[in-house]
Amino acid sequence: KDPDINPGFVQEYAQNYTDKSILVKKGDRYRFIDGNDLYTFDEEDMYYYYYYGQEPTPTGFDGESQITAAVDFCNKDVLPKMYALTGHGEVTVADSFKDSISKQNIDFEEISLITMEAVPEDADIILIDSPLSDISENEKDMLTEYMNNGGNIILLTDVVQNGEKLTNLESLIASYGIYLKTGFVCDGDSSHYAFGTPYYLLPELASHDITSVIADNGYYVLLAL
Repeated sequence: KDPDINPGFVQEYAQNYTDKSILVKKGDRYRFIDGNDLYTFDEEDMYYYYYYGQEPTPTGFDGESQITAAVDFCNKDVLPKMYALTGHGEVTVADSFKDSISKQNIDFEEISLITMEAVPEDADIILIDSPLSDISENEKDMLTEYMNNGGNIILLTDVVQNGEKLTNLESLIASYGIYLKTGFVCDGDSSHYAFGTPYYLLPELASHDITSVIADNGYYVLLAL
């Protein structure tokens, strides 16, 4: 649709639009993609754009993934739902992660089970990201029932600096044969250390089309464990 010829149609879906904007629609479901969001830009270029009005140069094209996600969205009646557990010092979910799962048409919401009676029925995935303190006995029971009914949990753990025991959380995952161990994964070869630290590793890059650009330009791959 040409917005100059069909202004009413465009305003029905987007009050603000730019050149090359895309609308994907099926029935009552639609997704509007702003033309500026079809491309990726260097952060430094965007700084000069916002503060000095200097037009940025695109560094990549992100339109394919966004259009694919929009088509997928319009063909789904209900989107999967991910809840991120809060209330135990969990890591704040990065915006880049939220953007990534949004492109996969997964709804995201933070949740605290402390004052609830059960895990929400629309929860397809519960994300538990590096809690610093233990879940309560009641939360463990709710999550156990959720898993017994076919639920899914993504659990990411980190070293608990204060040495606090995560008794209830460990009990929850132990029933699936998963156990938390105290310590670090280290490389015994000091030539693979970065910054003199055994858990910041510099792996050797084997010859491959994907890694050749990295190796030929003298770059390293850093794995922080």
